[in-house]
Parts: sequence; C-alpha cells; structure tokens
Amino acid sequence: MATDVFNNPSNDYVYPALSPCAGSGSDSNLEFIDDGIGIVSGSNILAYVDFGSIKIPVSAYSVETKIIGEREVIYIPGLSKGLALRQQGFTIPNIYSHDEDLNSLFFQIDFSINYYQGFSYTFSNIDVSSNYALNVNIEDALNIALGGLGIKVSSTYDPSILTFIGTLAGYDFNISNVVLTTIPSSDPSVFDDAVEYQLVEDVLAKIPAATYPNGGMQGIIMKGVYPTTTPSTPYDKWLYINHVPSSIQYYSQIEIDNYITNIRKEQTITYDPSITWGPFINNIDVNVKDISCFDTGYIYDPSYGLPITYNALVDNSTLTYALYGESVITNSIIEYSGIFDFRLADASQYRIEDSSVYGSDLYDNNVGAITPESYAINCFISDSSLTQVDVSGGFIQKSYVRLSLLENADVVCLWSLEDSSIFSSTVQNFDTTGNDFYSSGIANMILNSSGIYDSSVLDSSIVSSTVQTSFIENSDISVGTISDSYLKNTLLFNTLVTDSSIIDSPIQRDTSVYDSVIQNSWLNAYIIIPGLWTDDVSPGTIEIYSSVILDTSIYNATVYDSIIYTSDIYDSSLIRCEIYNSQIPESVTVTDSSTFQVNSTCDSSISWTEDTSTFYKKYDKAINVGMNGCGNDTTLSGADYLDYINSHNLWFKVGPFSSRITQQDAPGNPIKNLIGGFYLFNPQNFPVQVEYMTIN
Repeated sequence: MATDVFNNPSNDYVYPALSPCAGSGSDSNLEFIDDGIGIVSGSNILAYVDFGSIKIPVSAYSVETKIIGEREVIYIPGLSKGLALRQQGFTIPNIYSHDEDLNSLFFQIDFSINYYQGFSYTFSNIDVSSNYALNVNIEDALNIALGGLGIKVSSTYDPSILTFIGTLAGYDFNISNVVLTTIPSSDPSVFDDAVEYQLVEDVLAKIPAATYPNGGMQGIIMKGVYPTTTPSTPYDKWLYINHVPSSIQYYSQIEIDNYITNIRKEQTITYDPSITWGPFINNIDVNVKDISCFDTGYIYDPSYGLPITYNALVDNSTLTYALYGESVITNSIIEYSGIFDFRLADASQYRIEDSSVYGSDLYDNNVGAITPESYAINCFISDSSLTQVDVSGGFIQKSYVRLSLLENADVVCLWSLEDSSIFSSTVQNFDTTGNDFYSSGIANMILNSSGIYDSSVLDSSIVSSTVQTSFIENSDISVGTISDSYLKNTLLFNTLVTDSSIIDSPIQRDTSVYDSVIQNSWLNAYIIIPGLWTDDVSPGTIEIYSSVILDTSIYNATVYDSIIYTSDIYDSSLIRCEIYNSQIPESVTVTDSSTFQVNSTCDSSISWTEDTSTFYKKYDKAINVGMNGCGNDTTLSGADYLDYINSHNLWFKVGPFSSRITQQDAPGNPIKNLIGGFYLFNPQNFPVQVEYMTIN
C-alpha cells in the first residue's frame, strides 16, 4: 500500500515510496570530486555540481583546528568588526512654548555618559545650559562640554530628537539618564515655568560603534571529525551552531496607565454668575465633653501642723488636719491636710490613689524640677493646692495647680494653673497663662502664652499662644501662631496661620496666612451684632500666600500666588493669582494674574473607555560575547545570549561539513552582508574535532 506523504498524522519522517535513480547502487555518498561535488555510487557519478569557475577575492583568512569536549560551547569570532560612527538618539516630547524657534536657547540638559579615556572605560555626569544672551543654543553648549572633556562625541538638536554621534569610527560610548529642563523666560517669552522631562531613547536611531561588534566574516567552511567508535549511533554525528548578531530586538509586556494629561484650556470662557465652587472644607464640629464645677462645702485651709507621719500605709480612712510624708494613701478621704513626697518609686510606694482630697496641700519638696515626682491616681481633688504633682485620671476643681502634670483628668474652675502640662484631659472654665495642652478638650477658657497641640478648643480666647494640629471653634485668637489646624467661626487678629483650614471666620488686621484654605470668611471686618459683620473702618494689613480662597469677602488685603473662587474683592492687591468668577473693581490692583469666567452650563467632563488590551514595548539590546557575568539594561553578556538562544530554541544543527559564503559590505550602504561570529555547542557525550577556515 502506498504511503500518503501529504497526510501523515504521526508527524514522523516519511521516506516516499519512489523508485531509486537509474544506475545507482545500494550505497550512495556525497563526495568532493575534482573541482566540484557530486553523488557517487560505486564507480558511478550520479550527480555533479561544478565549483571550478568560482573565484572569491580574499583579503584575509584563518585556518584553525579545535577540539570541542562533550557539552562544551566555544565561540569562533570573525575577522572584521566593521568600525562605524556610534549614534544614540533621545526623543523630545511636545513641549508647549510661546516661541518654538527659541526653544533651544532655553534648555538645560543633564545626562550620564560612559566613554573611553585612553585605555580605560570611564564615566562622567554632564549638566549644561543654553544661553540666550550669548546666543549659545543647547547643541553648542553640549558640544563645548563634550569637547572640553576630550570625549569624541558631538550632538545635534532637532525639535523631535536629540542625537549624539561619535566623531571617530569605532569610538564607543553610552549615554543614559537624559533629563531636559525648560528655563523660564519672560523677555523674550518662551517658557512660563521650569518643567523637567525624562527623555526616552529611540532604539531606531541607535547605531553601534562597530557594524559587527562580535566579529564578522565573508565566509566559513567547516569540517567536523567524529570518533569512529562511539556508543552513539551514526545519527548523533552533529553539532549545534548559532551565528551571533550585533543586537537583538524584542518586545516585553508593559502596563499602560489610563489617564489623560497635559490638557490645555483657554482662559476666555463665558461668565455665568450661577456657578458655585466647593465647598473645599468639610463642616467638622468641634466636640468637647461638658463638665462643671460644684460646691463641696470645703474651703482651702493650710493650717494643719505637726507632727509629720512618715512611711504610713493608709487605706479606707479619713485624714483631717494631718501631715503625711512618703506614704501610701488609698481609698481614703483627705481633709485640710498636707501630703508631700508621695513619690511612686514602684507600685507599692508613696502615692495617693482612689481618694478624695478637700482643702488640702499636695506637694513635692523637689520644687522646681520639670517632671513631677509625686503621684495622685484617680482622685477627686477640690479646694486644694497641688505643687509638683503628677495627676493621672480623676477630677480636679477649684484648686491651685503649679509645676504639675495632669493626665487623663477632668479639670474645671481652677483658681490658678501655672507652669504645668495637661495631656488627654478635659479642661474648662478658668483663665490660665504659660501652660501646655496636649490631646485635650478645652472649653470656655482664656489661654495666654500657652501651647495647644492636637487638641479641640471651643468657646475660648487664645492670646499670644501656639496652636498646632488642633480644631478651634467659636473662639478668638490674637497675637498667636497657628499651624496644621482647623478653624471655624473663630476671630483671627495679628496671627500667623500656616497649612490650616479656615471656615466661617473673620480674619482681622495684621494677620498672615500661608498655604491654607479660606472658605466663607471675611478679611478685615468688624462685628455689628453677633453673626453680622461689616467692613472694618480702620483696617490693618492682611497678607495671604499660596492659599485657596472660596466665597470670601476680601477687603484691604494683599494676596500672593493664590487661587480665588467666587469672592468679593475690593481695595486689595492680587499678585500672581488665579481668579475665578469674581468681579474685579477698579479699587483692586491685579499683577501677573489670570481671571477666568466659567460657564457652568458647559460640560467639562471627560469620559473614556479603559483599554484592556495587552501592550508590548520594543527593546534593543547589544550583544557582547566578551562580557562576563550578567549584562545590564542595554547589553546582553555572552551568558545572557546563550540563555536567550536556549530558551528560544535558536540553535541549528550541522553535520560533517558546513559552508556559508556571502559578499563584502558595499561602501556607504547600511545593509550588512557579512556573517557574524558563531557559537558551536557539542551536545554529545563524546568530543568532536572541528577544522574550519574563515575568510574576508
């Protein structure tokens, strides 16, 4: 039955059932015959190709013999590298300019370059700027810097690409990390701002310093000599070969960011007074726990006298007109007594805990130390005096407190609070000077020369104090410093405000605001009746810097580098601002600012469909068979390339004889004719001898 060679489901090699050639014997061989090669069977020449007429000019040749061990790889280089002028190009993005013809006179370029200096491959970082006054464009500036370092490279500038070209054939260099920065200029007007661009290399503009960096040859003739006695079959008499190109280009999967950038909008837009902006500040209520003081029937009476009781352990007792030192008092009532040096050395020593204190003195004899040393824990203290005491928890009212530390306590109606610190407490209904409050709730207070940190303040007056990361509502602040805070319905006078949010608040004379948001507020106003404000008849200076202002009355103020939305502005100066939907009367001075009138009926929304496709980016890597170890972002080492051809199955098989001959490269023609150097890999379990001739 005949074999169907065109429908072979097993994919096995098929010997077609064809008749043998006439006159052939049982054994036929391919043999070299005189000036040619033919098929010989016995004494008969069955086929013959004459090569006698071929004559190839040769300028150089090499004949070698090598033994390739089992599983060994060798590299056979070519005889020529084909030196060329190295070139790299970097794409310049579309850059908005007022005068594109002058762009190259207002550029700064920073890049890294590896190059040859003598016999060493060295590195330099170059940072140059063009100069409009001296008529030095960026191309001139680059060439001056490269020449000054003795680097044999020149540059050319085109609005779409910045190119670096070697000035000597075979001179190798590599440029990376190219950053272009625009230089702002107003006269002439070219670029408004300094904008930095990371330039991407154009792989299509890349030319290596050698056409064949790993060696090229016009021809290779190779003979393989295999052992006559091996355990392998005759079908194992072959080697792997791979000719190495100058570089490889490949595509690697990348992620695409789905966003829209650099949308430029015109400034002339129809005015529509119905448009509203914001709000930019959320309405945050400041909550402080409500506590109040009450009459206990005691009065402060320090008339206790001697003797002193030391080292006592008092529990569940009542002490009246007593004097105790260095003792532990728990679950007791202390009346009109003096308790001192109740220092908590450990859990069992010197403290007052879970007790009620009336009309008494609590003090530590180490007066003047910053850190209190006597401890009152979870106590009710009224009508008493505390000096150098750490109060943790409990309730304190109608007392004198100085040089103390109050933590996690309710503090109300103190007669005085001096040189103390309050942490995580609720403090209400008294006046104080020179204290620090941390993470506390403060209400109905007058605070002078104090520090307020991470706290909430309600219905209070703050004078000559520092406020940081706090919430202030229904209060007034004068001669102070505020940062990273939220202010609502709070009067500001002669105060410095930074990085804060201000809503529903009057901002008065001699106040400066930096990097903040101001919403629904008044600049330079005074109160007629609660909740009703009008212009201040004797306004002072208000300065606003780098802030956002919304729905605010701006009177007699100077505003710098800010954005203003839907506000009333008069008798003010606006410098380098953006003003949206706000009327600008003649009393307002506008300098280097832009005004925008936006029509709310215009649909400025943008919609798009996210592309879920898989995207690939093209890469080009040079191959350097002489590089040891691993390569880098731009170069594959010999080991990298061998791994690449293994993983991509790019080996080809050759048997006892292999020949490949081409033509020399035509002068001035970029087409490559020569054959690259090649790797030979012996995958067999026996050594193989190769004899080869390379020609140029």
